[in-house]
Amino acid sequence: MEHQLIFVFHCPFCNWSITLPRHSPLGTYGGHEYRSSALWPITFLCAARQQASECSSEIVQSEQLQPHVEIETPAALWQIVGACGQENCRGRSAVYTWYLSHASGDAVVNLALKLNPRIRCSGSHDLTWQTKNMEATKFDF
Repeated sequence: MEHQLIFVFHCPFCNWSITLPRHSPLGTYGGHEYRSSALWPITFLCAARQQASECSSEIVQSEQLQPHVEIETPAALWQIVGACGQENCRGRSAVYTWYLSHASGDAVVNLALKLNPRIRCSGSHDLTWQTKNMEATKFDF
């Protein structure tokens, strides 16, 4: 029986194992290879430690898929996209987090607002996060 691989990275703050979806804007995988997209490096928000960090695709590694074990609080990879709230700025950016899979998009947006990650926008200022300009998308495995 062939063992199936998954691709993960570990949160730089809490060391949680973040399973990457097989197909997402971050990349794809099948077999023994992960093909990252041009979106890396990403800003990752650690919900447990409430900190943000830039992560490169070099931290992605393969692991053996473990037989299904019921998880008490399943989580998923979320992407939060926001348009800058500063006047006359058209900058957009995305951040990623590992959060409850049954959470609402609004709850994930509120987490990002609370953590307020510092992201450079247009080279001249930091992105100004505003709820009305943000949307959260969950990536299923």
